[in-house]
Amino acid sequence: MQATSTLHFPVAGCEPIPFQFSANMHPHVFHDLGWFLEDEFHLELSTSSSSSSFMHHAYSHHQHDQFQPPPPLVSFPRQPKAEPVTPPTATLVTLPTSPQPSTVIQVANRLCAMQGCHREAQHSTFCIGHGGGKCCRIANCSNAAQSQGLCKAHGGGARCKFHKCEKSSQGGGFCRAHGGGKRCTEDGCTKGVQRGNKCATHGGCRKCTVPDCTKTDRGGGLCETHRKDKMCSVDGCKRLARNLGMCTPHIRRHHTAGFSTSSAASTP
Repeated sequence: MQATSTLHFPVAGCEPIPFQFSANMHPHVFHDLGWFLEDEFHLELSTSSSSSSFMHHAYSHHQHDQFQPPPPLVSFPRQPKAEPVTPPTATLVTLPTSPQPSTVIQVANRLCAMQGCHREAQHSTFCIGHGGGKCCRIANCSNAAQSQGLCKAHGGGARCKFHKCEKSSQGGGFCRAHGGGKRCTEDGCTKGVQRGNKCATHGGCRKCTVPDCTKTDRGGGLCETHRKDKMCSVDGCKRLARNLGMCTPHIRRHHTAGFSTSSAASTP
């Protein structure tokens, strides 16, 4: 049998009530019992019952509890601590975007003023072939400037890399005399190519464009015979006229002289 003890429980206005309990009884039972007896006491007073009937009622409860085993101590299992719920991390998805078409502003270049010519005008209303572009800065030279304001004949453009050679480069960094430019593909021929990978001797020259004429082209698609009536109007010039009755160099000189005259007239 379990060891028991008796405790006299004090009640306001009444004699202490003996209470028998076991050694392993939970301490909260005493606290709850005190509140219970006090509630019973106040309930009896409100119904005008005598103090003795309250004591008899409390005592009878005590006698009844002596024969009842103490209620088992209810233990509630400890709930495991809930793990914090981590919300799913939102993944940033980058959708492929179609490339936006870039706005390109194209400036239409001026074309040569010569009828039927589709080349770009150079510093005037004409292309290089029709007298446009800058003129060589050497006095009385009407050739087109290549670099540093000079034409090829006066040192403009790329020069031959051969030692002490000042001729213009024709290709590969050398002049024709030093291996520059393309060579004729005929076996044993070292001449420069004129047309169709052949030199003039081996069929690289052009023929006159006049029907039934078999003579060699001397410039502008015409032979010496058929180009006489199309020569430059400047005295002593044997070039073909390209525009305004003049050859390309003389057209360029004419434009340069006209520009200089108009500039001088507009200067205060």
